[in-house]
Amino acid sequence: MPRIVLRFLFALLALFGGASEALAQPEAPNLPEEPTGAPLLDKPSPPEKPTGPTTLDKPALPEELESEYVNAESGASPLSDSEEDYDLEEFLDDTSHIDMENDALQIYGFADTMYRNLFFPADSPWALNLQDNSTFLVGNLNLYVRANISTKWSSLTEVRFSFFPNGAQRDGFGIEMERQNTTFRDDADPADTVRVGGIIIERAWLEYRYSEYLQVRFGRWLTPYGIWNIDHGSPTLIGTRKPFIIGLDLMPSAQTGIQLHGEYRTGEYRLKYFATVANGRGPFDEYRDLDGNKALGLSFKLETPWLDEATIGGASNYGRSSINHPEATVTGTSVEDVMVETRIDEESNVLTLSADLKLRWKNLLFAGELVSEQIAYTERGRPQHFAVPGTLQPDSTTLGWYGLLGYELPWQNAMVWGVYESATSNRFGVNVHMNTGGITLRPLPKVTLKATAFRFEFREPDDGTSFLPSDSVFGTELQIAWVF
Repeated sequence: MPRIVLRFLFALLALFGGASEALAQPEAPNLPEEPTGAPLLDKPSPPEKPTGPTTLDKPALPEELESEYVNAESGASPLSDSEEDYDLEEFLDDTSHIDMENDALQIYGFADTMYRNLFFPADSPWALNLQDNSTFLVGNLNLYVRANISTKWSSLTEVRFSFFPNGAQRDGFGIEMERQNTTFRDDADPADTVRVGGIIIERAWLEYRYSEYLQVRFGRWLTPYGIWNIDHGSPTLIGTRKPFIIGLDLMPSAQTGIQLHGEYRTGEYRLKYFATVANGRGPFDEYRDLDGNKALGLSFKLETPWLDEATIGGASNYGRSSINHPEATVTGTSVEDVMVETRIDEESNVLTLSADLKLRWKNLLFAGELVSEQIAYTERGRPQHFAVPGTLQPDSTTLGWYGLLGYELPWQNAMVWGVYESATSNRFGVNVHMNTGGITLRPLPKVTLKATAFRFEFREPDDGTSFLPSDSVFGTELQIAWVF
C-alpha cells in the first residue's frame, strides 16, 4: 500500500482521537433511557427492550459521547447534539419501534467514501470487469424520510443517490464489456457538460400497527432475513462490503408487496415473525410481476438470554422467476389482424432457504449465515446455456456460507475481525473461497473508520467446469462512513 495512504489513515486516526479527547469533558450530559436498535460494536441491549433485528454489532459509546445522539423515538433531528441519546442503528434499520404519538418528520441519512486497490495478473480476464488501479470512490449516499402519519400509521422512504450508470458495465458475461457514458451538454449552460447519475429506491413503505403482535407493511421493503440484509447502513456494519452470498441475492434483498410482522415475548425470550407476499422474481420485480405468480416468504428471529447475546434466525422464500416479452404477429391490413402473444424467454421456480446465528460472549463476537438457492426450470422456460452453445441450462443449486469472528478492543470502540466465506454453484460453475480481515473503529459517535484486506480464490468445481477466471484477486480497502 502506498506510504501516502498509510500516512493519510494515521493522520485521520490522530485527528479523530484528538476530537474524542476534546469531547471527553462535556457539561453534565443528560443520559436518557436507551432506545431500540443494535448497531455495530456495543454490548447488546437488555432483553426487555426491543433491539434492531439484523446488525452485527452495537457501538459501545463512552458516556461522555452519548449525548451526541438523538433519541430515534423523540422525532428530533439526529444532528441536534443537545437532545436525548439516539441509537445509530435505529435511524438506519427497518424497525418501527418509534414513538407513534410524535408526528415530526425526520430526515437523515448516511454516506461513505473509500480508497480501494485490487491486485491480479495484468492479462487476467478479471480486467474485463475489475480494475487493478487504485481508486477513490463514493460508495453510498442514502437519504431517509420517516414520518408518523397518525398514532397507528407510519412510513419510511430510503433512496440512494449514485453516480451510476455513468461508467458502469451491464451485469453478465462477455468478451467486450463496454462502459456506459452519461455525459451530456447542459441545457442550462451550453458551455458546460454534466454527467448524469441515478437514484435507487431502496425502500418505500407505509405501515399500520395494530399491536405489538401484528403490523402490516405495504410497498417496497427489505426482505427480513439474516444478519446483514436489513441493516445495510455502512456506519453500523463491520466490513466495507456485504458477504459474497448476500451480494449474490440468492434471497431477494428487497421485495414489493405486503409484509406482516410482529413479536411475542415470554420471560427473557423474544420471537419475531415475518410473513410476506410479493411480486415474483424478474428483471422488473420492483414494480411489475411478469406472470402474476406471487412469491411467498416466512422468517423468524429468536432472541435468547444465553451468553451475553444469542440470536437464531431462519427464512424461506418461494416463487417463480420470469423473463418474457410481448410479440405481435400481423396477418392482414386491419387492427383485428394483429395478434399479440407473450413469449417466454426464461421461467423457473426458485426456493431459497437461510439460517443465521449471532453469539456474543464478553469481548468475542461470532456471526454466521447459511443460504441455499434451488432453481428448477419449467419445460417451456428452460433457456440456452449462457456459455455452452447448443445446450440447455440445467437446474441448479447454490450453497454458500460465511463465518465472522471478532474481538472488541478497549480503544476507540474498535474491533479486529476476520471472515471466511465459501460459495458453490453449478449454475455458473462457481466455487469461490474468500478470506477477509480488518479493523473497524468509531472515534466519534457518527463516524466509522475501516481498514480491510481480502483475497478471492476461485477453484475448479467438483462437478463441472468453472466459467469464471481461476486467478486469485487480492485487495485492500480503507473506508470512512458517517451519519448526518
